[in-house]
Amino acid sequence: MTETAWGRRIVRAAARTAAAPLTGSESAQQVHTVVFPPGKRDRARRCEHHESAIYVLQGECELWSGDRLGQHDLVSAGDVVLLAPGVPRLLANRSVTAPLSIAVAVHSSERDCVVLMPELDQLVL
Repeated sequence: MTETAWGRRIVRAAARTAAAPLTGSESAQQVHTVVFPPGKRDRARRCEHHESAIYVLQGECELWSGDRLGQHDLVSAGDVVLLAPGVPRLLANRSVTAPLSIAVAVHSSERDCVVLMPELDQLVL
């Protein structure tokens, strides 16, 4: 199953085939692995110029995205999240026991265009 909403698309593990890409961007050149310990979360951010692809390797992740982080989704191991350029997002591991592990595919110049959005951090507790 694929779910699409304002600026983001989630491809559920059960719907993804070997032929389906993990990233929607042919220009994604780097993959970073990030581990969130139980109860930890990211800071709100957006990438100005490039699509981002997030692949959940282990655990479950709460994702808030879109305008004022108004779209909330639960994504699990095997799911892929594609975010359009400029879409705000925040990830959280709400588990009290299990780590969350994700792989993030980014364009090589994305580090230069990531914008932290502290004004949105307090919207998600």
